[in-house]
Amino acid sequence: LTTDIQKLLEPANIAKYKKWGVPTIKEWHFVIPEYRTNEIIAHAYKKQNEIIESITKNPGVYTHLDPSFKVIIKTADDFEQEIRKCVALDGRNKLESIVNSYHIDIGDSQCDSEKANNITRKFRTLGNSDPLIDTEGPQALIDESIENYVKYELRLYKIQEENPQLYLSLTNVERDCENEKRRGLPTYAHAKTYEKLKAIIRVRLCYIFAWDNESLDQITSEIISKWLGDCFLDFKKRS
Repeated sequence: LTTDIQKLLEPANIAKYKKWGVPTIKEWHFVIPEYRTNEIIAHAYKKQNEIIESITKNPGVYTHLDPSFKVIIKTADDFEQEIRKCVALDGRNKLESIVNSYHIDIGDSQCDSEKANNITRKFRTLGNSDPLIDTEGPQALIDESIENYVKYELRLYKIQEENPQLYLSLTNVERDCENEKRRGLPTYAHAKTYEKLKAIIRVRLCYIFAWDNESLDQITSEIISKWLGDCFLDFKKRS
């Protein structure tokens, strides 16, 4: 702060300001991540007064500086909106990259028979007995979930190679599902369990990507399908 603000008074810099057509400088912002004591504020106030004193003594020299010149401390909190916009944009780009750049063609890839049987058994147990599950019949959901399981396995493999940090974030979402299960879910599951975990996954993904759109729906469906295939819980018909 001391070194940089002194540059405002240097003749060489004053000439540059005039040449560049810089308007009268009313504020000088010192940007730092955070501060934990008031010492920096006191120091900034001291330097502000020194600048004002120089202007008062030599008004004809420092015409590029406003007589009410102020030094202002800016922290990350002052840029919260800008940071949120950047995070949201980055999140949107990551999410679109997952769905579009990591295009998945399952081709001849087959779902492990044990995983496919897990998914099939759970949805067939529910059948048409639960209004939260598609009453058109579970077969469409079974087929879609098995396909999503395979897609997510292939997608994770690609992401692990190209973006390890993103891979870690996504696997942490799966771990969150397991943690929720251990925090009191019964030894069986029904459609409410399914919907609850789907909502949990969606919230976690929204937090990771700071974005919510159809691409998020796709990744959510793939992760919940992986949970259906990997989890030992069985669905139980609601009485």
